[in-house]
Amino acid sequence: MCDLKKVFEEMKVGSELHGTIVKEIGQRFAVSLLGIFGKGEKEVLKTLGSGTLVLVGQSRCILTASHVWKALQHSDSVGIPLIPEMTHAFPILTASITVLSELKPEKDEEWGPDIVFLKLPNEYVGSIEARKGFYSESVDGKLEIEGKEYLSGALLLGSPKELGTFTAQHADFSIDGLFTDLETTYSHGNFDYFDEVAAKPPNIPIKSYGGMSGGGLWEIRVYCSEKGKVQWSQRLIGVIYYQLTDSEGKRIIRCHGPKTIEAATPKG
Repeated sequence: MCDLKKVFEEMKVGSELHGTIVKEIGQRFAVSLLGIFGKGEKEVLKTLGSGTLVLVGQSRCILTASHVWKALQHSDSVGIPLIPEMTHAFPILTASITVLSELKPEKDEEWGPDIVFLKLPNEYVGSIEARKGFYSESVDGKLEIEGKEYLSGALLLGSPKELGTFTAQHADFSIDGLFTDLETTYSHGNFDYFDEVAAKPPNIPIKSYGGMSGGGLWEIRVYCSEKGKVQWSQRLIGVIYYQLTDSEGKRIIRCHGPKTIEAATPKG
């Protein structure tokens, strides 16, 4: 029988399983969001956040933070790197992106709400789906735990700017994952939240998690198969949108929770 507690603790410091989960979910559903300004030799790339490709009804969307979209709106195109370790960003004309639904912060950035569904034009979807997938909770978010002992953790997926390398015209951003304990969701006003302790493996120092805003918070359930093999399943449960420091000096990544995502999801 596999030792779940040992597996879980090893994932927090960057085990092989951690890398596998980050790669599989990240390459399928997570995206870096780059602002492309200007054209030709005058083109400039700026990393402005992260997002998750999601299916809403028949619409293919990017789920991200409202403040990330606000920054992207000043760009000529939104760039999405589709191939890992490649500097080319697939460009989507910013003016062609439609806001399907949005909850904006009125005055308090700390509490939001800060979430948006961006509908992608049909003419871009085929090229994206050749490399990526659009997350559907009913298909991709099944937590397979019936009759099994399991442990739940939180995986925050996004592209920390500090860990990327870029020039004015080329960007190399990989989707990174921070694995930590899954905190209890709580409410403030009409919305729900997770406050997750930033938990980058200790051999990779990082001062800021800027660039991860808009990325997804995933619940990962780890369990043992009948043959004693480690198995896992996932569900998207939150959106990263704010960074703060608690009273003990720990860096906290604040995320909206599933109720807020549901409130922002277009109906019908």
